[in-house]
Amino acid sequence: MPGSNPSKGEKKHKVVVIDDDQSALKMVSNAVEKAGYQCLTATNGKEGAQQFKAHRPISLVICDQVMPKITGIELLSRIKQASPQTIRVLITSTEESEVVQNAVNKGEVFRFIKKPADVEEIKKVVQAGIEEYEKNLKTKKMLAEAEGQTVLVKKFKGIAVVLGGVVLLLAVSFGYFSWQSGHEEEPVSVHEEELQVEGLAANPKWQELQTLISNRQYEDALALLAEFDPLLPEVMNTHALVYLKMNRSPDAETWAKESLKTDPHQGIPYAVLGRVYFLSGRFDEAMDTSRQAILYDPKLPIAYRTIGEVYLRRNRVKDALKVLQESDRLEPGNSDVLNVISSTYVRNKDFENARDAALKALKINPDHPGANFNLAIIYFNLGEGEKAMTHNQKAEDLFLELEETHWLGKARHNKKLIMKKFNIEEPPPPEISAESPE
Repeated sequence: MPGSNPSKGEKKHKVVVIDDDQSALKMVSNAVEKAGYQCLTATNGKEGAQQFKAHRPISLVICDQVMPKITGIELLSRIKQASPQTIRVLITSTEESEVVQNAVNKGEVFRFIKKPADVEEIKKVVQAGIEEYEKNLKTKKMLAEAEGQTVLVKKFKGIAVVLGGVVLLLAVSFGYFSWQSGHEEEPVSVHEEELQVEGLAANPKWQELQTLISNRQYEDALALLAEFDPLLPEVMNTHALVYLKMNRSPDAETWAKESLKTDPHQGIPYAVLGRVYFLSGRFDEAMDTSRQAILYDPKLPIAYRTIGEVYLRRNRVKDALKVLQESDRLEPGNSDVLNVISSTYVRNKDFENARDAALKALKINPDHPGANFNLAIIYFNLGEGEKAMTHNQKAEDLFLELEETHWLGKARHNKKLIMKKFNIEEPPPPEISAESPE
């Protein structure tokens, strides 16, 4: 069996490299060894699986996508099932493969290496993978410790119900539990215990909070959030999401990071951070963080939206559309997502589908500036001047109201093009009534 033999002073991290191309196998294995890690090699999936089983634990597996009998993604998926904490990297000859992109987006693969790659580029991916592996181990250890503490907490609480919470309070005082691990450890009465079992979802005030957020009453939502325990991850995450909806990115970032300190194994904070990074133009970080969110929770529409918009910024229209449609499937009725889908169709000059998506967005939110802006472009290209002018004027008014100077300038520029193409005169300004207000 091909492979590197472990030295007497076996290195801490072991990396398995699988590729049926001998030259590529040698280059990647050399990069792994230059990065300071033990490398085990194989030329097909069967040998790779044998190396993985024989030398566990394995920190990182790097596998070529195209191999005989089994693809790289199929093999890495099996490795994920056997060892979720092992980091998986795919070698591929094309970045545009739908199969490869789906694997990355769904968290099956941590990163991919595109052929041809140089040694330094491979070393960076290997180093990032090892760091991610170490982070996964820490998370696993923390979860195991937390699970062990939870068992003790439940035992003490059973006694505390009878003795009025005194036993649990003593347990905390003598250091059995850390107060920093949150609400679960507080001494409670019998009635409070029953409420905690039901959880936040059954709390009428929590339901009221969700209604306020749905109705975009964000200030009222923040006021109601203040009544909940700020150390609960669900409460921290809701703070982060509300601030994100209010375009208060620094506050959203703060709450998301605090939530991750409490529980690093959850998707929502990563999704919020991904969105924050996207809005600040940090697209690589936005992509990586959003993928991390999907790794922990594959049903987070905001993470798919961010990935889709990054693809759109990079002119990867086909990938953008597929990921954005997944966001729309997970959260139907989001006018912002529908608007971006419309923009994607516009980029692809598919004006019929672009119009349908924009009209759906306007049905949900008639005052959506982006959807009106898109419809002006769409109708311009479909030869419907009056409709183009109507929606462009609506977009211009909304951008003016929102003080979006960049987009206001674009709308005014588009108005000139519409007027010129369709020979439309600029509408007169609204008349001012001579009557004094009552």
